[in-house]
Amino acid sequence: MVIQARGRRQIPLTFSPDITRSPLRQRIQGLQYEMQQHNSRLMLPIQTRSSPRKRLTLSDTPPSAHGIASSLYSPSPDRIRISPLAKRQKIENCSVNGVDPEIAIKAISKKQLENVMEKLLLNHPELRQEVSRLVPTPDLSHMEEELNFLKKNIYKSLPNTRLESKTDSLAYNRVSVHLQTFKKRLVESSKSLTDGEQFTSLVDYCIMAWGVVKATPEWDNPPHNSIRKSCFKHLSTSVMKALKDGKFSRDQLVSIQKKLNNLKGDSDELMVCIKFLDFYLADSRKSTALS
Repeated sequence: MVIQARGRRQIPLTFSPDITRSPLRQRIQGLQYEMQQHNSRLMLPIQTRSSPRKRLTLSDTPPSAHGIASSLYSPSPDRIRISPLAKRQKIENCSVNGVDPEIAIKAISKKQLENVMEKLLLNHPELRQEVSRLVPTPDLSHMEEELNFLKKNIYKSLPNTRLESKTDSLAYNRVSVHLQTFKKRLVESSKSLTDGEQFTSLVDYCIMAWGVVKATPEWDNPPHNSIRKSCFKHLSTSVMKALKDGKFSRDQLVSIQKKLNNLKGDSDELMVCIKFLDFYLADSRKSTALS
């Protein structure tokens, strides 16, 4: 039967226009039906079968977990009623209760601490004077440590061999990322002092940071020194804002003037602050003489 099926097609004895009813076609269909019945348990469902070409056109996005979970099981009514926001609120309340505020305050962010102080002073106005007395001056030591650490990163990125220059364009390309980080940290620190209206500490920080900026490398290509110049300009602008908005005594202004005169040779950006101090102190002398 197999040899007959593989040979040339035989002409049926009786002519019939229905090709599917020929003896040869009936035998072939019978063999196919037997093979389908034998391999039916090994075949995958029709929905999961696809050709390689069709699988290539499928989306790379995996199916959502919600669709898979919903097809496997349905959640109980108790789980549906509880929202994730309510669960998170319950967890937060449980974590705060039973903990001393002195310990819990260590885990919150700076913005959260500011909100706590605002609510406390709003609900208890009588504590405003006492809180103002207890608020310390900003600690500039950690700001100085951060700037010195970033400055060390700049010098660590420079070439170490004697045959390579440490101030050319290739060396600048190696440390440009660290220079940007240094500038960003300097601007953020001065901005925090300005927003807090700590003008005395702002002047001290600018004078301290001025020496750190001065210690950064100077490059052979003048455009590469733009970050260094912008740092000097930002510090001088911060000093000018502190002099205008801060309430300094005459002795404090004289002390600031002496410190700025020692730094004026590093950059011309500081001359504006020095001239402002000279004019202000001269005007105050005249008003004192007239009185």
